[in-house]
Amino acid sequence: MVPMQALIVDMQYLVYAILPFPVQFAPLAELLAANHGIGHSKLETVSSAELIAITGKVNHQKVISSTENALAYARVIDELFRLYTLLPVRYGTVANSREAVVSLLKKHTHQLHQNLDEVKNREEFSLKMLWKHEGSYQYFRGQPGAAKKEVPIPFPADSPQKTYLLQKIRKHRQENALVDYAEQLANKLEHWLVSFHPTFRFKIMVSQRLILDATMLIKKGYQQDVVQAISCFQDRYPDLHFLLTGPWPPYNFVKLPNDGTGQKSP
Repeated sequence: MVPMQALIVDMQYLVYAILPFPVQFAPLAELLAANHGIGHSKLETVSSAELIAITGKVNHQKVISSTENALAYARVIDELFRLYTLLPVRYGTVANSREAVVSLLKKHTHQLHQNLDEVKNREEFSLKMLWKHEGSYQYFRGQPGAAKKEVPIPFPADSPQKTYLLQKIRKHRQENALVDYAEQLANKLEHWLVSFHPTFRFKIMVSQRLILDATMLIKKGYQQDVVQAISCFQDRYPDLHFLLTGPWPPYNFVKLPNDGTGQKSP
């Protein structure tokens, strides 16, 4: 999320998203009037540097990490994302005045415009690859690096120390084999979806259940094509279960440094 924060006072401007300027203000005004933010707050726009921040006034005590607030925050972003390119702002980012919001926009102008260009007309998908049989490492034990000649251990044969070290070595090799296999999957997925010109974020998982967690940024309008492509890709891996979700706003593709400009509300 966009790490833009300011000092906390009793009443604050909670920032939901950043949009590029100009936009069609008539539908934006209707959308903001038809929805509300956390604590049923009225949604407002704050503009500067050809950027628009979507905000809502809230009491500090209402900006808490609750299911109700998280859903209200996500609902605002989802409604905006139906019509506009945007950057979701990190949950709980607040400023103590309109002027403080303007200051934040000006401070991050270059990064925000650059990031908005990167996500323009694109949407996010999440793909998790899981083992169909929990705890099964059988599939990748035969992969390169999973089984090698035993390393000489300087302990007597069948001693507890030698048994322990051999178990640790085997486990380490199995984990390395799993990482290698997950990296192979990531490379093959990139190649498989190359026609969609995606941007990827990968999390390689050493787990008995989850092996690869991928997020993809793909041009809008290709949802059915992506679903079909992933379905065909899964057919090549009968031992894996694929979980594809989306499309989402580009939550995982907001790239700004946390410069400590303020304090995040709890």
